[in-house]
Amino acid sequence: MVAYYEAQSKNPPAKKLVLFAQVLKVSIDELLGAKQLKIQEPQNSRFWKRLHVFNKLPVNAQKKVVELAELLAKNMEHQNEK
Repeated sequence: MVAYYEAQSKNPPAKKLVLFAQVLKVSIDELLGAKQLKIQEPQNSRFWKRLHVFNKLPVNAQKKVVELAELLAKNMEHQNEK
């Protein structure tokens, strides 16, 4: 995901940083590398296996996955507003 933003801009929107931090269950400081990341035992090893597969994808494929995830997140936000 970070590669997606690095290709477009050095500074992703703050709103996205908050969302990424919440989804990854880390602080924004940890997300940005300003604070040491606390490694926790994965609660969902299936998710972590898929994340490792994602990291091995070509950058253009990673961008497509991120675009889909953003669309899903927007859709979920819209549904929660109702």
